[in-house]
Amino acid sequence: MSSLEWLLVAGIVAFYLQDAAVLLHYDEFVVGGGRRRWHASAGGTEWSGRFLSLPNPLMPNAPVFRGTWPVAPGDADAGDIDGYLDTLLPFRFGTASLGIVLLLGVPAMLSSYPHPLALLALLVVVYGIVGGMTLLLWKRREPLGLSSRSCAWLAFECLACPPHAINLVRKLTLRHPPAGAAATVAARLDDAGLDRLSRVMAQRITAFGATA
Repeated sequence: MSSLEWLLVAGIVAFYLQDAAVLLHYDEFVVGGGRRRWHASAGGTEWSGRFLSLPNPLMPNAPVFRGTWPVAPGDADAGDIDGYLDTLLPFRFGTASLGIVLLLGVPAMLSSYPHPLALLALLVVVYGIVGGMTLLLWKRREPLGLSSRSCAWLAFECLACPPHAINLVRKLTLRHPPAGAAATVAARLDDAGLDRLSRVMAQRITAFGATA
């Protein structure tokens, strides 16, 4: 590939990773994964008073919930989380497909067959996936807990920058009942995972809570 083609690929990856990153306050955590296996993180590198958390870049379709520590008992009732995850299934399939096309398909095509018609066909596929997800997003905005304005903004962002659309599932779950969803999911962590999260959050709140 030429230097310009490498820059295109690097730009796609950079936009995807930048949009996937989450900046957490000292008392916040995220829980990501799936029905059977969940992982919690309080972020790592401190940046401008926040802690950077980067979800697994190889799993763009995995839901990620944000919560605040300590978890209040009432926060654990966030409704039907499993039903909400079922509503996300088409979007999980769409974001996984889009990730394969953009992050693997584009570099493969540019290195093996960079014909303008082939790239145009790939672009049609990309916007076909993005367009389908945005239409479905509008139809399911109420079950997803989105206002018309929020839905329109997410749709615009996805259409304007397809690498950002790879993170659509994360964008949706990060804004789903902020404390309740994460508390419900955190309760599904194994004992070791919950213990690690508890220790990290206790240390961080002790260190930063007094100066917040």
